[in-house]
Amino acid sequence: MIGKHKRLNVTAAPGAGIPPGSQLRYNGTRVHRYGAVFLTMQHFKPSLTPACCGVLIAMLLSACGEPLPALPAQQWEDIIVQVETRPPQAVPGMNEFLVVATRKPRKPAHDLIVSMRINDEGRWHQAIQDGHVGVYRRAIRVSDPARDVLAVRLERDQRVGVLHFSLSAQGKRPQ
Repeated sequence: MIGKHKRLNVTAAPGAGIPPGSQLRYNGTRVHRYGAVFLTMQHFKPSLTPACCGVLIAMLLSACGEPLPALPAQQWEDIIVQVETRPPQAVPGMNEFLVVATRKPRKPAHDLIVSMRINDEGRWHQAIQDGHVGVYRRAIRVSDPARDVLAVRLERDQRVGVLHFSLSAQGKRPQ
């Protein structure tokens, strides 16, 4: 700092007309190269334009909606298991199921093998682990969302547990 000025070391682009190794001084509105005016700069003064206000309001309103319908959480050993569907409300046909497995306090349970099937019929479909964040996903065909039950099999260290989630409970709020 030189008096009221800040000293800036600048690396200029080739052809910019600034000698290599030049030092500049900045006093808030102008940049000087040791006394000679080099460049005039304006302070950036952010202002809230009507377009920015509209975007801000839209973002705030989208965050204030109802939570997505989820199946009530269940627990297996020390793991809390919650299931979400895509689309948000299960429909006849293919639905993607997301199993979110966490340990208290909000630690991901990423050391599981998760498989799913509908109504305890047919073969188990192994879910794909979505990173090491405790989320497992799989698309499975649903015949009747009002009567079907999703069975989730959890495997860890030679231990196996099966949890059942009734798809008809999806409209109820998670507890």
